Amino acid sequence: MVKTEQIQIKRHLTVQDLSKRIKHLEKDTTVLKRLYFIKHRYNDKSVEVASDFVGVSKNTGYIWQERWNEGGYDGIIPKFAGGRPSKLTASQKEKLKKILEDGGNWTTKDVQLLNFQEIWCRI
Repeated sequence: MVKTEQIQIKRHLTVQDLSKRIKHLEKDTTVLKRLYFIKHRYNDKSVEVASDFVGVSKNTGYIWQERWNEGGYDGIIPKFAGGRPSKLTASQKEKLKKILEDGGNWTTKDVQLLNFQEIWCRI
């Protein structure tokens, strides 16, 4: 038998806003981890030992050290870029955005299954 919650949680943020904040803080912890690595290196720990302390491979440690040496603090900030190019044109992206904003609870799978030829004709 499942016990009902005695105290309900207040929703101060939307799920989307909460997810955005979590994602932002995850990036900050990534930088923090790299700074700890650099601090261990400043304290004369080897790359291997410093990497082990922060839980990354020795190879990753060398990459972080190289980025630090070349760019300082800015060098260790993750640069999330690239990825697979979109199959949609800019115009198609705008149309899709309008469709999704008009309502409905769309899942990623729903959007993938859309028949774009039919949709583009209606807009």
